[in-house]
Amino acid sequence: MLMFSKLLSYKSTWLLFLVIALVVIVIGVQNRSFAPQEVVERANGALYMSLAKEGEPLSILRKKVGTTDAISEIISLDGASVLQFESTSLNKSFFVFSPIAENAKGVRTSNIMLVDGTTKTRSMVLPDTVQLSGIKSLDYSEENDLLAFSAQEQTDAITSAKPVSADSFNVYTVNLETQEVTKISTGIDPVWSPDGSSLIFLDADGIQQYVQATKKVTPVQLPFSSTKTSVGTNMNIDVAPNGSQLVLSSPNDKALFFFAITSWEPVKLEMYRTYTGEVSAAHRFYWPTFSFDSNFLAVQQTDVASDGTDENPRVTVIDLSDLTLVHEFSLEGYDFTRAFIDDWQIQ
Repeated sequence: MLMFSKLLSYKSTWLLFLVIALVVIVIGVQNRSFAPQEVVERANGALYMSLAKEGEPLSILRKKVGTTDAISEIISLDGASVLQFESTSLNKSFFVFSPIAENAKGVRTSNIMLVDGTTKTRSMVLPDTVQLSGIKSLDYSEENDLLAFSAQEQTDAITSAKPVSADSFNVYTVNLETQEVTKISTGIDPVWSPDGSSLIFLDADGIQQYVQATKKVTPVQLPFSSTKTSVGTNMNIDVAPNGSQLVLSSPNDKALFFFAITSWEPVKLEMYRTYTGEVSAAHRFYWPTFSFDSNFLAVQQTDVASDGTDENPRVTVIDLSDLTLVHEFSLEGYDFTRAFIDDWQIQ
């Protein structure tokens, strides 16, 4: 009986130690769970922009997002303006160049140059027989090896600096292997779907879709019901790389309009939010560009002065999860009327 009592006592002691140990472990786990675990997904990568000092030709500059690094020039050409940079995961880079000197018709004919990142060779994308000016909004589809862009025929060259209808431009595609150029429709800002099966672009009536297989253009949706005037060339769209949403900037409405893409065949859009910037002042937005991971948006932003003009030009970076401003840098010293955000790449 005495032996049993001792054994019971030993067991009770071990059970007590075990309970105390479990309590300590639980408390430790709870304390660790309350410790700060900061997992912040921040904007990174590099923005590529077409910028120029007053009176100087345009060149391509790069700004590393979220850093204090200065804006650095990466592409320039003597005697020409360089703009509208587009890069791909296939180590290809495209940029538009236009001679500073006008031809006999008073027009600057543009072309697109392809730079192979591996061989460093350069080649012209458009054949000499294609005479276009004002080429912009490059978007390359790796799936079908087609480059989409908007441009004007030489006879349609704009002489006024004021915004004009989107129908003063045309949307084209060019096959990089054959150099075959196809005129799709009037419009601006073509953007490929993620699978390369269709294009979304703007014309004077709103957002349009071009289906590569059928070669047909169909209206998608008016950008917003409050706007009664036609779409101008100072309005822009971009599609998130993951194909989930579309953004449209409207300087006249002083807002960014976000559309959820609920279907691609055919394209169906649902406008689900707007962004007007800080409430302390009215703002205008130009050239919205999604980040490579679709989580952020870079846009050129200005404050609207009392006389209605743009002031304090800058690039702002917006976190799309909650529309908060996470980064900005000034464009003071650059000619804002010739400033474009071209691309946002991982490096």
